[in-house]
Order: sequence, then C-alpha cells, then structure tokens
Amino acid sequence: NCDHDHDQQCDRCELLKITLAKLRAFIEQYQTDTAVCDRLLYRVQQQVQDIKEWKAHLLRTIHQDQARIDILH
Repeated sequence: NCDHDHDQQCDRCELLKITLAKLRAFIEQYQTDTAVCDRLLYRVQQQVQDIKEWKAHLLRTIHQDQARIDILH
C-alpha cells in the first residue's frame, strides 16, 4: 500500500531505484557471456519499465478516486 506523499523524495521509491541499479551491476559484473548479459539487462530494463508504469497507474487511480470522492461530497 502506497499511502505516502510523492511530492518530494520517497524512501521506498529510492530503495527500488537502488535495488534495480544493484541488480544491473551484479549482472554486468558476474555474467561473462556477453549475449546472456545483454539479454538479462534487456529483461531487467523491461521489468523496470513495467514497474514504473504500474506505479504511475496506482498514482493516477488514487488521484482519480480522490477527485471522485470530492465531487460526491
């Protein structure tokens, strides 16, 4: 559940960025097969994009619900 403000820096969002950066670094450091490394990095990038899109969806939903509640009251 994400019920904190996103108008400044969010600890949980920053932790996600750090974790994903560490994952990329781990792949680059320990994967010696270039083709496998490229595939893994591509998959991580796609998953990062999916996470960002999901977070944006959640924020839109929260704001739309709040606007609907404001109109009804």
